[in-house]
Amino acid sequence: MVILDVTIANVALPSIGADLELGRAALPWVISAYTLVFGGFLLLGGRLADIVGRRTTFVIGLAVFTTASLLCGLAVNGTMLVISRLAQ
Repeated sequence: MVILDVTIANVALPSIGADLELGRAALPWVISAYTLVFGGFLLLGGRLADIVGRRTTFVIGLAVFTTASLLCGLAVNGTMLVISRLAQ
């Protein structure tokens, strides 16, 4: 899902920028927001799985990712999109 999520956003950047009226400076944040948070929480997710359990961590992660993906699709402006990408 990680590779798919990043590459889909890269391909769609021109359309996203046009639809949400994002400037050239704001477009990289659509990609960077997801990548920065993913990299930051990668190790913490492993530790959380050790504490809470792998299945519980997976289900919570899947629910958060699905909800955030829905919010990305429903974004009406650039700020909402970037915040949703942070939550993904």
